Amino acid sequence: MIRRIVAGATVAITATFGLTVAAQATAGASAARPAPTARVINLHRAFEAKLGHVKVGKPAGIVYALGRQPKAPAKRVSRRCSEPNCPLVYGGGPVQHTPHVYLLLWGPTWSTNSGEKASAHFLENFYAGLGVQPQDNWSTITSQYGDGSGFPTFSGSVYEGAFQDTGTPPSGTTDAQFGAEADAFASNQNISDLNDAQIIIATQSGTCPQGFFAPHCANGKGVYCAYHDASSEPFTNLPYLLDSGAGCGEDFINKNGTDDGFSIVGGHEYAESVTDPFPPFGWIDQNDTVSGGEIGDKCAWRGLNWNGNDPAGDVTLATGSFAMQSLWSNSANTCVIPGQPGRPIKGEHGKCLDDGGASTVNGNKIDIFTCNGSAAQKWRLKSNGTLVVLDKCLADKGYTGAGTKLVLWNCAGNKNEQWRHRSNGEYVLATNGLCLTDPSGSSKNGTQVEIRACKDNQDQRWSGP
Repeated sequence: MIRRIVAGATVAITATFGLTVAAQATAGASAARPAPTARVINLHRAFEAKLGHVKVGKPAGIVYALGRQPKAPAKRVSRRCSEPNCPLVYGGGPVQHTPHVYLLLWGPTWSTNSGEKASAHFLENFYAGLGVQPQDNWSTITSQYGDGSGFPTFSGSVYEGAFQDTGTPPSGTTDAQFGAEADAFASNQNISDLNDAQIIIATQSGTCPQGFFAPHCANGKGVYCAYHDASSEPFTNLPYLLDSGAGCGEDFINKNGTDDGFSIVGGHEYAESVTDPFPPFGWIDQNDTVSGGEIGDKCAWRGLNWNGNDPAGDVTLATGSFAMQSLWSNSANTCVIPGQPGRPIKGEHGKCLDDGGASTVNGNKIDIFTCNGSAAQKWRLKSNGTLVVLDKCLADKGYTGAGTKLVLWNCAGNKNEQWRHRSNGEYVLATNGLCLTDPSGSSKNGTQVEIRACKDNQDQRWSGP
């Protein structure tokens, strides 16, 4: 039996042939807690039966190894954006409203090799922390991407437990074979919510799935670290990334961060399976030939494969602190990650949006000023749409109309402080649809900014988060 973590509660997680441990969902957790041993199954016969009958799509969300991304010039889609920094587009298919993650460890050595056992415990703790509220404000970045019947929501752990298939995966495992394994597992476990399921298939060390980047795999000619696809249900091909070393994320964020790649790459595919579970019919920018076009692709490896500079870092979940990449946000028009450093917002004359005098008093004016790199000019667009500087929000204090001067105020998450950054540079206020404006295109230091009707004028175009 596996019981899911509920936010704010201490819940026992029990797995057949496993251990019972307590996982307390408390804010500020920093060290990973021990996870249970996987439930042992053998899918060999079911896997063989599915082969030849499985129908897979086309692999998507491919995480290319560092330096192995196919080179494509940045494509200007319009005057408003260049790839990969263009919005995701809805393709008409489903998203996952309540994701359920199943970790399937494929191969006998997961339970005998000490290194693989340590990586399995890391993966279990990582997936167990995803979805737990209020700690996980990384998963909630996906909540802006809905379909015709709803949006992704998170109220407790998405994790449904770990399972070990003791059958040996074929060397050079193909996409069709991963699809057959996913179908066999779903049937074995009687999984009925196939649209919301994610089967994370983690193959044992030395498997060398077809195209995987590792020095000893196919003479080192592989290119990727992982991808996701779908057969009867969404699945992820997650190879044993430590076979790749630094090429797939070892030590990418943390010194001695042996398992950094597992949370970076595993998180990437998880988020894309939420927003595009049956690719390419969810949310994907198919004009993006630079990164791949999904919510994780546009921000992979901080954009280093195409000379980008996107945020990445450690994210604290209820079950520990994990190296993570940022995710593309249409509302922020950039890659975002919880706790990322603030960035300057520049207007028409290269002047920066500024908290006048760096005061944190409610009602302090927000103006334009010569860019100086100070904390008063480092803004963050959070996943709930608020624009934050010095831990306070850019607000229309009185819920008023055009011509209202904007001020700093305590953040409450209300619509009078929620902004959407359009691809043309406009910041649009949720409460009235008016735009952040530098009045009359002023270049004078100290000019207080206002909200006015959006007209795509130069004095309403702002670069930044």
